[in-house]
Amino acid sequence: MDRVKASSVIELAGAQKTAALDKLSALQLAEQRHGEELTAALNEADAIREADLLELEGSLREEMDGVEANLRREMKELRDNVLREIEEQWMVKMEMQEISLLEEMEAQEANFAKKFQEQEDNFFKQFEEQETFWQTKVNVLKEMLGEKGSFQERERE
Repeated sequence: MDRVKASSVIELAGAQKTAALDKLSALQLAEQRHGEELTAALNEADAIREADLLELEGSLREEMDGVEANLRREMKELRDNVLREIEEQWMVKMEMQEISLLEEMEAQEANFAKKFQEQEDNFFKQFEEQETFWQTKVNVLKEMLGEKGSFQERERE
């Protein structure tokens, strides 16, 4: 009986060993499956993260393109406004110069007209003086001729 007991104990120990080995194998298989699932989950998370990064990059690129387009539009508006302001200032400056030139021309024209009038007045004054002078000479000559004429007439008589 001791042999039977020992044999039973050995069989039982063998069965327990086999069961333990089976459990160990099952645990190793479960660990391997769990590792594979974990690797698959990590790969899936990496793929999702990569897709999210690509989507985020695309969104950022679109947003940057929008910001760049807005900046270009604003720069163009600013440039146009600056050019318009410069043109308006230039036009005001040209108008001021034109007004100044017109005022100067009017002043010169008035000065010229005044000088011309003075010269004309002087000319007519001198002309009248000369006319009076020559008229006086003519009258004196006429008198002299008239006296000579009467003298000659007297001699004839």
